[in-house]
Amino acid sequence: MIRPEGATLRSAGLVVLFTGVFLVVNSQVVYAASSNSDSGDLLAPLNITSSEGVAINGYELNAQGGSIVSFKTQSLAFVLSGLFTLIRLLVGLAGWAVEVAFRFPLLKILTSPAQKVADA
Repeated sequence: MIRPEGATLRSAGLVVLFTGVFLVVNSQVVYAASSNSDSGDLLAPLNITSSEGVAINGYELNAQGGSIVSFKTQSLAFVLSGLFTLIRLLVGLAGWAVEVAFRFPLLKILTSPAQKVADA
């Protein structure tokens, strides 16, 4: 029986991981380019609309850091803006994941037999 070494398994795992990341990123680029959004950028699938009908990139957080020599308040404003952008990105990613789960083709195939079983 052939037993692969740990380094071989690690290399194969990295190849599989990078291939998966490559396929997901490129499929999202194609989806973003073919969607009917305003811009065909890479993060277009993450630009979901809120319950108020506003796109998520329409929300902004602006902070005034004071004078140019006030390094503490300038850096706090910069960090606050970065954290808000990160949260906005995570909310868009969560919305995208829910959309992908509902667009999953296997789910569409399995819903009709599951509905028949539920009705019986």
